[in-house]
Amino acid sequence: MISGHRRYRGAVSLPDLLRADPDATIADLVTHGCSVTADAELEDVARLMTDYDLTVVPVLDDQEHPIGVVTVDDILELLLPPPGRRFGIFGGS
Repeated sequence: MISGHRRYRGAVSLPDLLRADPDATIADLVTHGCSVTADAELEDVARLMTDYDLTVVPVLDDQEHPIGVVTVDDILELLLPPPGRRFGIFGGS
């Protein structure tokens, strides 16, 4: 959810959105306001996603404007070795 000033204020899960009362506002459904900045450390992003069971976390600039997202796939790709390297294929160690 982004406020009228285009600042990130939180997230709404799809299941919560689908199960919500038709009269509920999006603000009523916000479950967390987790986000990171572009200079966040990989370990900190991974820990945040693990602690809150997130599959995506928004990346915000200094004015809290959304500039992108980090997905769980992005984190796994950076933390786990490529399959070929893991099995010793392609000259990896």
